Amino acid sequence: MFTRILTDLERQRIYEFLEEDGRRDVVIRSLISRAKKHVARIEADLKLLRQLGRKYQRAKKTARSKSKRRMVVRLHTEGRRH
Repeated sequence: MFTRILTDLERQRIYEFLEEDGRRDVVIRSLISRAKKHVARIEADLKLLRQLGRKYQRAKKTARSKSKRRMVVRLHTEGRRH
């Protein structure tokens, strides 16, 4: 998995384009071209990663809850034996 989509140079050039000059140089034209081509896949992957994160957190909470219940049951049944 990649940790980012844009390079530092691309990010810097976009900020410059948005804030200052609006000049359409080679970097900006290239970014626009690649964005049009790949943005749908990037958004779909991001959506999938978010779904994974939500499911993982739910499973983690459920596992913790089950573990606590088992501990309470064990303590309760051990108390009866003594």
